[in-house]
Amino acid sequence: MVLLAKAALGLGGSLVLACAYTMREGVIRIDVDEHRSGGSHVHMWVPAAAIPMVMHFVPEKCLHNAAFQAREAMPILHALVKELKKYPDGRVRPD
Repeated sequence: MVLLAKAALGLGGSLVLACAYTMREGVIRIDVDEHRSGGSHVHMWVPAAAIPMVMHFVPEKCLHNAAFQAREAMPILHALVKELKKYPDGRVRPD
């Protein structure tokens, strides 16, 4: 009985440490809603540490398209960040 308790404690402790290590980067909430009759709704919480691993499965042509679209928005985002630095209440506060 004591051996079973030690095994359960070791497994539980390992699970807690694995969760803490994975969640240290934070989580990302993914919501996918189809706006049609009978559409599906998918809501997930994903550890942010998993994103670099998932990016290996994205087709390369999709990444090039996203990079091209992001390049067009960079001057606007640069100006926005530059202006937000002037306002102390515009900072992102850690939770």
